[in-house]
Amino acid sequence: MNEQLVKIDKTTVVKAYEIRITDKLTLDWANDILMLCKAAIDEVNAKYKPDEERIKRETADLRSRKATDLAIPEQVRKYLDPKVAKYLYDENQKRIKAKADVEAQAAAKKKLDDDLKRAEEAEKKGDTKEADIIMEKAAVEEMRIVPTASAFIPPAVKAEGQGVRENWKARVINLRLLLEAVITGKVSIEAVLPYMPYLNGLASKFKEEQHREWGIEFYNEPYTVRSRTSGAGLA
Repeated sequence: MNEQLVKIDKTTVVKAYEIRITDKLTLDWANDILMLCKAAIDEVNAKYKPDEERIKRETADLRSRKATDLAIPEQVRKYLDPKVAKYLYDENQKRIKAKADVEAQAAAKKKLDDDLKRAEEAEKKGDTKEADIIMEKAAVEEMRIVPTASAFIPPAVKAEGQGVRENWKARVINLRLLLEAVITGKVSIEAVLPYMPYLNGLASKFKEEQHREWGIEFYNEPYTVRSRTSGAGLA
């Protein structure tokens, strides 16, 4: 092992960045650095392992106790939340519809008033035929108008501490149509981002057997691994 390497510190980072592996000597030097790094990593992992295992046990126990305490209130909320939300949503929809009905009635009443004025003006001009036609249409429209007394907008229904918030979500019902929408630019490519665990599984399966017709390619990105006997002489 190179005698210059006595510990891993910030200078080692610079050396690792600057080193150029061009022959067996520089390869051995780079490998010495890797062995020291891996030994240091093992030492750090061993140092913190007891605390990590203790924290893991304490966390598991905490989660278990929390889950036990939450079980009953969560179950109650699971049953009641949808019922309250549905009732509030339905009542809100009724209110929206009633408001739209009142606005439609007001618009129809205004149109009726305008038609009556037009009929009156036509009659003043001596065009009784036009006036009669307008009046006949106005009579039909008047029958469709709900009396003002029944035009009622119910007050908003609220439950203390509760509210209704729309929560729109999407689900794929036809993947081929979704892909076509992405291709034509109607939907962002983010809708079909690749699932890398699956694609990497294909790479492990096919390796050098390429399938670029699928729109992907397989490549090898090797990394160093420490053998069980490689650190025996590093002490």
